[in-house]
Amino acid sequence: RVEEGEGQGPRKELFDLIASELQQPVWAREGRTRVSFKSGAAVVEIESGRAAQLLGRRLVFPGSDGSEVVRTILSVDGSRARVDGPMESDGNGVDAAVERKASPPFTYLKGGECAWPNPGLERGPRNEARFKSAGLILGLAVANGCQLALPLPVLFFRALFEEGWSGTRAEVQELDPTFSETVASVERMTAE
Repeated sequence: RVEEGEGQGPRKELFDLIASELQQPVWAREGRTRVSFKSGAAVVEIESGRAAQLLGRRLVFPGSDGSEVVRTILSVDGSRARVDGPMESDGNGVDAAVERKASPPFTYLKGGECAWPNPGLERGPRNEARFKSAGLILGLAVANGCQLALPLPVLFFRALFEEGWSGTRAEVQELDPTFSETVASVERMTAE
């Protein structure tokens, strides 16, 4: 008898969830600030003097019961910020983590109906670690006989394993069928 939560079903579901997360934006910590607020109000006072820089960011801080409180900054007026929900208690000088929405490691290319590494990602150790983790997940999926819901094209693996790989026009067209139309339009341009 197989106990609940074991076997291929839950394992496949786990890999499906991970593949989905690899294509979703994530919230990344980028610093800390101190905030003050009143119970029932959807406004926080930001003490660091950088409220305008935090528009669209999330504040994460401990609630009065020890749970994590998360509020997104919707608008800013001076040092006061309107957030997406009322505060559950009073707080004065509460230490809050600041998070920003970070791009997903993979994006879906509609033209090629596939996933591809996000060209908008900044180069750096954080994103390098994200791609190393994605590689580990790919390896684990293969080792566990599971297919990831991450439609990577053959071209991805060619780029990954062929040192010094540089995509040809035909390969890029395979990845994005509209590419040849764009190149043809540029070639028809005259230098005037």
